[in-house]
Amino acid sequence: MHPESYGYFMIQEFFGLLKRKFIETNLPLGSLIDQKQLVRELKQYPDDWHYSGTDAGKRIVIRPKAQSAYLAWIKKDILDGYART
Repeated sequence: MHPESYGYFMIQEFFGLLKRKFIETNLPLGSLIDQKQLVRELKQYPDDWHYSGTDAGKRIVIRPKAQSAYLAWIKKDILDGYART
């Protein structure tokens, strides 16, 4: 885990202060996403996603039935998986 990543910060600076065990915590697994591949897939499959929100709250929403296997994997395993926990 990269020392400047969100996950590293949360482990070192936040979860270390909690009385709960780290194993009971949940972090998004965004570090598993290859940014270059993500950009390629977004360009190649523009119907698989859309923007939502504005300004600093602007985000990409991947449609539930994405044609791109990579975007579908991100949606199912990373985004929906995090929401389930």
